[in-house]
Amino acid sequence: MKKIALLCLASTLYLFSGAQTTAADFEKPDCAGQNHHLYAELDSGFVCLLDFVMFDCTPCITATDALEPIHAQFEASHPGKVRFYSMGFLNFMSCNQMNNWKTEYQYAHTVFSGESSQVEYYGGMGMPTIVILGGRTAHKVYYNHQGYSSSENAPIINAINLAISESSVSGANQLPGDEQFNAFPNPFDGALTVTVQATQATRIVLTDLTGKEILRKDVPSGFSDATLTLPTGHLPAGLYFVSLMESNRQIGLRKVVKE
Repeated sequence: MKKIALLCLASTLYLFSGAQTTAADFEKPDCAGQNHHLYAELDSGFVCLLDFVMFDCTPCITATDALEPIHAQFEASHPGKVRFYSMGFLNFMSCNQMNNWKTEYQYAHTVFSGESSQVEYYGGMGMPTIVILGGRTAHKVYYNHQGYSSSENAPIINAINLAISESSVSGANQLPGDEQFNAFPNPFDGALTVTVQATQATRIVLTDLTGKEILRKDVPSGFSDATLTLPTGHLPAGLYFVSLMESNRQIGLRKVVKE
């Protein structure tokens, strides 16, 4: 019962009261002519970052300026895993206008014409409204917030990490080290054991929900199998992430719970 309560508490950290918990499906072409079906993308293991914007909106530009490097960070650590889409908040916002907006501010991510039904579903326009979706078959909402400030960067990053951890699939969308390490027991208490098979990994990092690094341990070089123990008795109960790192690149991710 305690474990269930912890998981529920952790999940609600990403959702605001009254927010939807299931993604609203859509199927439409982006402004480059490529068709997208949201549920199909989520079922394939992708995580989608939606950014609903309006024109002549300084807070929207501030937010999108911050979201682009966050997306680039995940593109480096999880190539092709996280998809970043900006959409107009009203139906009359055309692809011609959205492409001009993208060019004016030199954005590199995918844009769509207006989609007011999506905005309404997620609570209305918040200048901007930012949503993070993932979860194969579950189609979950991991983050839904109206408006933006730099204090939201950590919750956004951790919501994406949580979505990735619950959306992993085999093949091209799987992190290269996912099959080569494990963290147990889960849930854990006084200690967490991490096993690593032959890989280019250099260290293990434990972070909390805010993205703060709690513990790290170097992986011995020239090994075929390694077992590392992280002392965790002093940590408060809650949700944590174990990252397998190759230099500064994340190559594996596990979600673990402290009882």
